[in-house]
Amino acid sequence: MKASSIKKELLLQKKFKSMKNIKFYILVLFFLMSCKSDEVLFNLTTEVSPADSGSITPKSGSVWLGDQIKLNATPNTGYSFDHWASGDSSSEILYDSINSSSISVIVNSDITITGNFLPKTQLNDSSFEKYLIEIGVDDILDGFVNTKKCLSITSMNLSDKNIRNLTGINIFKNLEVLLLDNNFLEDIDLSQNTKLEILSISNNLLSNLDLSSNTSIKSLGLDKNNIESIDLSQNTKLEILSISNNFLSDIDLSSNTSIKSLGLDKNKIETIDLSYLTLLSSLNLSANNLSSLDLSLLSLLNDLDVRINANLTCIKVDSAQKFTGWLKDSIAEFKLNC
Repeated sequence: MKASSIKKELLLQKKFKSMKNIKFYILVLFFLMSCKSDEVLFNLTTEVSPADSGSITPKSGSVWLGDQIKLNATPNTGYSFDHWASGDSSSEILYDSINSSSISVIVNSDITITGNFLPKTQLNDSSFEKYLIEIGVDDILDGFVNTKKCLSITSMNLSDKNIRNLTGINIFKNLEVLLLDNNFLEDIDLSQNTKLEILSISNNLLSNLDLSSNTSIKSLGLDKNNIESIDLSQNTKLEILSISNNFLSDIDLSSNTSIKSLGLDKNKIETIDLSYLTLLSSLNLSANNLSSLDLSLLSLLNDLDVRINANLTCIKVDSAQKFTGWLKDSIAEFKLNC
């Protein structure tokens, strides 16, 4: 009986000791949790710029010291994601090399992360946008294109694309070559494309074109349009000019002294001053209304076509010039004086 009592007492002592250990562990755990909540819980704040341009997930909230949080930026319609920004240098930001709109943040303090978005450029022609998708500048046919991607493009061949509206071309500020032949363009604004050197918009529906801002153009093709007049006074670097099959009655080329090849056939030109074009080597003025023509100062001229000018009977030349291969009507004569 005595032994049984001793055994019971030992069991009670063991049970009590075990309960004391459990209480101890609970107190330690509570202490640790209290410390964590007091000392290592930080605020993560997310923002977008400009307002209403997109969203970030997850949204703002509380995170623990050392936690790695993945953030994703999603642009709203008409915007594209540009870059992340943070005002805190202690937290580590891990950028995704494949998807720039995703980052991971290892939190070491309170931190504010801003997702910056850029407005996309609006497009009004699906054929134009399809071409941009083909060359990898755009991704989906939604009437918008990533503005930043457009800045990397230096050359575009948009010929034969059934394009009627080129709204958005202004954002391609680094374009040097632009080919737009055989489309349905009635007007085009190229005032922002100041780096253009080669421009061809032949076989369209243009009636006028302002090129006063495009001072770097060296080659210009505007054949088969509805152009009645054009101001090229600011395009002093022009070397190749072709405006055949239009409705020009005259044209001033006094500022375009670098022209080497000139095509103005199938217009309504009655008189033209070529005395400034001393570098000219090729000239086509066929099918116009010329009544006189002075070529005497064009010492480098090799190719000439002035056929189908019914009123042109005398063409003034210089004795040093060679007329071999020059094309004219039978009634026209090359003379030293006209």
